[in-house]
Amino acid sequence: MPEAESFVRPALYEYTADVCEPVKLRLGSSPYASQPPITIPALFNRTVNKFPDNPALSFKNESSQWQTLNYRQYQAKVHHIAKAFIKLGLQPRNTVAVISFNCPEWFYSELAAIHAGGIITGIYTTNSPEAIFHILNTSQSRILVVDDSKQMQKIRQIWSRLPNLKTVVQINGPFETDIGIEDGYYKWSDLDEVDTNDLNEELMLRINNIAVNECCSLIYTSGTVGFPKGAMLSHDNITWDRQSVPRVYEKFYERLINVESQLPIVKKALLNWARSTALSHYMNLMEGKQSDSLQYKIAKFLVLNKIKHSLGLDQAKIALIGGASVSNEIKKFFMSIDIPLSEVFGMSESTGGHCMATRDDPNVQTVGKPLVDIATKVYNPDDNGVGEICLKSRSVFMGYLNDPDKTKETIDEDGWLHTGDLGTIDDKGYVYITGRSKELIITAGGENVPPVHVENLVKKELPVLSNALLVGEKRKYLVILLTFQVETNPDTGMPSDKLLPVVREWLAGLNVSYTTVQEILDAGPCPIVLEAIEDGIARANKNAISNAQKIQKFAILPQDFSVPTGELGPTFKLKRSFVLGKYSHVIEQLYK
Repeated sequence: MPEAESFVRPALYEYTADVCEPVKLRLGSSPYASQPPITIPALFNRTVNKFPDNPALSFKNESSQWQTLNYRQYQAKVHHIAKAFIKLGLQPRNTVAVISFNCPEWFYSELAAIHAGGIITGIYTTNSPEAIFHILNTSQSRILVVDDSKQMQKIRQIWSRLPNLKTVVQINGPFETDIGIEDGYYKWSDLDEVDTNDLNEELMLRINNIAVNECCSLIYTSGTVGFPKGAMLSHDNITWDRQSVPRVYEKFYERLINVESQLPIVKKALLNWARSTALSHYMNLMEGKQSDSLQYKIAKFLVLNKIKHSLGLDQAKIALIGGASVSNEIKKFFMSIDIPLSEVFGMSESTGGHCMATRDDPNVQTVGKPLVDIATKVYNPDDNGVGEICLKSRSVFMGYLNDPDKTKETIDEDGWLHTGDLGTIDDKGYVYITGRSKELIITAGGENVPPVHVENLVKKELPVLSNALLVGEKRKYLVILLTFQVETNPDTGMPSDKLLPVVREWLAGLNVSYTTVQEILDAGPCPIVLEAIEDGIARANKNAISNAQKIQKFAILPQDFSVPTGELGPTFKLKRSFVLGKYSHVIEQLYK
C-alpha cells in the first residue's frame, strides 16, 4: 500500500479539552524535535512496506500453539477490523473502548479504531461497573470490546445508561444467549466473518483524512483521588515519542525470595554467593570502581543464567520499570540476579517516558536523565533544591477531556507540564524523585514531610513489610500503618491472611511461630513482634532528616493493600485518601 501523506489541520491553540479540536504542533529547533510529523496509520504502513514478511505479532492460539503474523498479515487484519467497525456505525472522532487482558484482539481493535478515524481508550479489567461507566460515558464510546463473560456481566449492569454505546463485542466465551446481533451484541468471530470488501475505498478516504494534530487515544489516569481524568494524546504525541522507551518485578521478587528460603543449605549458599557477586559487580560499575569480572562470569555461568532462563528473561536486553516506582531493595535484588532494572519516569500526560535510568547511572536512587529533547526543570525549589518536576516537549498531551480548568492547572502559560512529582536535578542532569506534591504531609507544627521517603526508610529496616503508609497531616506527630507480606490469590489479586515464608522465617528468628496475620493480632498483638517492629522504626528514625520526620507510633493492619480491596490503583499506586478513610478508626486510636 502506498504511503499516505500526513498533514496538519489548522489549529488555534496548543492545548484543548475538546476531543474534536486539533492543537498546534510544538516543533522544536533541534534535528530530533523538528522531524516531520506522521500519523499512526502512515507510520504503520511505512513499517509494513519496509518489513512486509518480518514477524509482527506472536500469540498462542486456541490450541495453545504459538502463531505468528508478519506485518503484511497484521495490516490486513487491522484493515478488516477497521472496516467492520465502520460497518457497525463508527464515525470519525467516535471512541472504541477495550476491556481485556493482553491479546491480539486488543491490538487489532486499537489500530483499527485509529485507522477508521476514531479514538481508542483502554479500561482496566479490575475496574468496577461504575468506574467502567464513567469512562464509557465521558468518552461517549460507541463500540466496546470486552474480554469475556466476567466483563460482559459488568457491562450488562450499566449498558442501559449509555445511549452512545451501540455495540459490544465479546472476544472469549462463554457467550450470552439471551441477546444477539439485533441488540448490538457480537462475538469476535462475527467481525471476522463480516463482508467488508465494499468499504475499501471508505477506509482509504478515512486514513487519508487523519491529521497528525488530532486526538487518537484517550488514556484515563489511574485516579488515586476520585474518578480518573481522560488525557488526550495526538498522533504526533505518540509517533514522536516512539523512540523513547503490567508490573511484574515485585511478584518475581516475592516468589524468588520464597524459593530461596526453602533451598537446601548448599544451594542457598551458592545462590547467596552468586547474588552477592553480581550485586557487587553492578554497584562497583555505578561507583566507577573496578569489578571482579572473572567471579561475575563464573556466577553467571553457574547460577544466574539459570535463574534468568527460568523467569523467561534470558533473552531480555533491558528490563524496565513503569507505573509505580519500586523500592531500592527490589532494584538491588534484581541486580544480584544479573537483571538490573532501568526505571522509566513519566506519566500519561507526557505520553509515557520522561526520564530513563540505565545501568551506567551513578546509583539506584535516580530515575536517570530526561529523554532526547525533553526540557526539564524544578519549579519553585526549596533550600534543598527540591521542587515540582516540570517538562516541555512534543510529547506533552493535548489536554484533559472536557476539563479545561484542570488542563490549565496542569499546563502553564509557557507550555510547561506540571507533573505533581517533587524532586531534584543534580549538576550532571540526573533526576531524583522524592515524592508527590499532593502527598506532602504538613504537620501541626508546619513541617513538610515527604511520606514516601520516610516509608522507604521503615521498609528498608523491616523488609518483611509489604506496605507502609505514613500519617500526620495537621497532627502533632507522625504515625504509620503497616502490613506484612502475605500470599495473594493469583487469579483475583486478593491478599490472604497467610504469611509468606520470608515473614515466617523472620518470626522464627524471634522465637515465635505464627503463620497468619490474625494470629499475630490475636496474641495482643504479640509483644515480641511489636518490639521487633519498634526496633526497626527506631533504626529508621536515626536516618530521619529532622525530628519532625520521626515516627512515634504504629499499627499493624489485618489485611495487605491490593487493587480489589481498593487501597491500590490499577497501576499499583497507593490510594492514600482511600486508606486514610478506611482505617480512620485505627488512626484515631493512635492519636489518643
